[in-house]
Amino acid sequence: MLAVGEVAVRAADTGPARAAHHAFVPGRTFRSAAPPRGPERTVEYDLSITLNRFGFHGPDHAPLREPGKGRIALVGDSMVEAFQVSREEGLGARLEAGLPGTEVLAFGKSGHSTIKQDRILAELPLLLREGERTDLPDAVVFAVHGPYAVRQTLVDFVRPAALWRRGLSWALLHYTGPSRLLLEVRDSVLVRLEVPTEDLLEEAARAFRPGRTSDLGERAWALLGKALGEQVRWCRERGVRPIYAYIPDLSEIPAPDARRDTDAIARRFEGMAKAAGADWIDLTAGMRRAAAGGEPLFLKYDQHLTARGHAVAGALLAERLRPLLEGK
Repeated sequence: MLAVGEVAVRAADTGPARAAHHAFVPGRTFRSAAPPRGPERTVEYDLSITLNRFGFHGPDHAPLREPGKGRIALVGDSMVEAFQVSREEGLGARLEAGLPGTEVLAFGKSGHSTIKQDRILAELPLLLREGERTDLPDAVVFAVHGPYAVRQTLVDFVRPAALWRRGLSWALLHYTGPSRLLLEVRDSVLVRLEVPTEDLLEEAARAFRPGRTSDLGERAWALLGKALGEQVRWCRERGVRPIYAYIPDLSEIPAPDARRDTDAIARRFEGMAKAAGADWIDLTAGMRRAAAGGEPLFLKYDQHLTARGHAVAGALLAERLRPLLEGK
């Protein structure tokens, strides 16, 4: 039955399913395309992605910086990875354009929010090494994807048993091929099923409700605080400046009201970052202003940043970073 299904899918020529992008191989090229969504069957992005020399999607610099230039590492999850736009339109390139004389190295991996960004940090000394010399950045900017960071911590670290309820979708999420049939099934499952499970989505939503807390939520925040503290310590031990930049998602663009405190997660992260001794930048207010007019900042179904969203976030981040870097 699987063989017949595979033949049928290939014969139908429905177009390439999303090539698995979990294998970060330097120079790898693949197609990044959203499946059709909504009543109008919209395909929100469809483009070719080529990973840089480090195996990431962003500006391609040498391991050692150019003489006289500053250097920043931008670490984050899929918001920094930006497989929905070209490399030149992503947050790393936009930030570099706003900081003349500074190299920006974008290290974004899907699924690597605050709780997992230490895994990217561990790679930096190996990636930024040439011969006997390692050229670490002057600063690491940790992109905080707040609501997703809370959900990921709940799913992966607080309530792993809940994965069984959506085990198929999570397994398919990481399927790399070569079966076209399974790739098509994976995309279909990801579109139709909620990940994480409904109870964890409800748990994460409590963070937006004024005065509402829960034991599960507090456990997630404790783990996030510990991860953030360890990241700051890693930077300090190596003479690297830690900076946390909050990039809101679509759910945080509406202003807070009596029923929904959309600034709650950002405030919590701000408190943890400042307590750990890191610099803090919140882009929420600026992105709310930009969202009030012009083209959308977020894709409607995929909900990652559009090209304009990356441009706005990059310009805001560069503006806030400039005095920090100049005053170092």
